[in-house]
Amino acid sequence: LKSEPAQSLCPGIHITFPPGENQHTSYPFGVHAQLSPPWDYFSEGEHFYIRSTSCRHHVFASTPNLCRACDKLDRQDDLLHGIRERIANGINENTPLFWFPVGGLIQRIRKKNDQLMALRVNRLNDNRILADKIAELDLHKQLMMAIAANNDVRVSALIRAGLNNGESIAAMLERFYRACVDVHREGPKYNPKGFTQDDYMVGLCVLRLGRARLSELLHRALGLPGLATLRKHSVIRPLRASPTMPTISEIYENIDAFTVGESVPTGPPKIVHRVLMLDEIALEPR
Repeated sequence: LKSEPAQSLCPGIHITFPPGENQHTSYPFGVHAQLSPPWDYFSEGEHFYIRSTSCRHHVFASTPNLCRACDKLDRQDDLLHGIRERIANGINENTPLFWFPVGGLIQRIRKKNDQLMALRVNRLNDNRILADKIAELDLHKQLMMAIAANNDVRVSALIRAGLNNGESIAAMLERFYRACVDVHREGPKYNPKGFTQDDYMVGLCVLRLGRARLSELLHRALGLPGLATLRKHSVIRPLRASPTMPTISEIYENIDAFTVGESVPTGPPKIVHRVLMLDEIALEPR
């Protein structure tokens, strides 16, 4: 058989890249180490070519642009078609690493570094938050132990005053220690202001039954509300004394004071009678 005369050297298959990219950053050189594809690669300036390992380096008349081996590789090789598609359209993140070009690997490393930096920052923030929480738990434990070991301070009033002022647990603990020190020293005492409704009711009961002396004694001894505070929170309105002849408004005010809470009749207006029993009141003789 007589072979076809050679016309020229086979230039190889020219691989094109998107604008701004080149073979150094966009061609997956790792494929040659992992899969051993049936071609070699070479560069001429800014141009990148691949050539079949079966290439005879000559172009014949039947294939004027490429040799038969390179032409077959260009038209039929699925591996080469996959590489070209990834160069043109990008590569999926879940693709094995050997398919990534150098530029793609650099991007993945930068992304991983950003993720690691974010995780480090989050871990640092979490550690700081945990440290603050641990310190706060220690303060809670100290306050509980201090409360359990002391019976001289009105703890409920102290804690209530701290909560009303929006204080932290550290400020409440400092307030408690200050109260404990003041209890055992001479001079003015630290007295936290803050009473519950039960405190007011007990104080009013003592004031009504034992009068002012007993109320003042329990105020000093047990920390119950004082006389001025009890009078402000009294559930009974005081009667208004008149230094001279009482006026009509003063009489109405006193009547409303001791009849508060009684039901007011509804419906058509009618005369409501009240019987007032007056005792030991000196009346001016007429």
